[in-house]
Amino acid sequence: MKPSQPKRSASLRVLQAIQELHESHATLPPLNEANLKDLILKKFRSIGVFLDRVKHVLSTEKAESKEMLRIYLKALKGEATRDEIQFANAQLLDVFKILGITSMYLLPFGATALVLTLETLAKKHGRSIFPASAYS
Repeated sequence: MKPSQPKRSASLRVLQAIQELHESHATLPPLNEANLKDLILKKFRSIGVFLDRVKHVLSTEKAESKEMLRIYLKALKGEATRDEIQFANAQLLDVFKILGITSMYLLPFGATALVLTLETLAKKHGRSIFPASAYS
């Protein structure tokens, strides 16, 4: 910064640096404080929507897993129907998928890439690594 220029706050310097970067790309709209605020708010809203979806999926899986256990207990007594057992087996597969996804996130480096790779491979074979409730 030149000595003749007045001191600016760090946030204004960052905003100016971002503006200069934006100006180097002609297709991007000009960036100002209001636009930056809108971009940040949109990102937080999208994160909120994602977390709401995860909450819904987990609550659905919880209910289906309780039903699965109830069906397996009925099956032990010989009272479960073939359709109930098929539902319970499909839900057990979903539980294993969730455990697999969760364990992948515990691995360091590239958990996201690993999930995307596995989902791509599964789709090639007409399958998915995600539980069925993730698509409803």
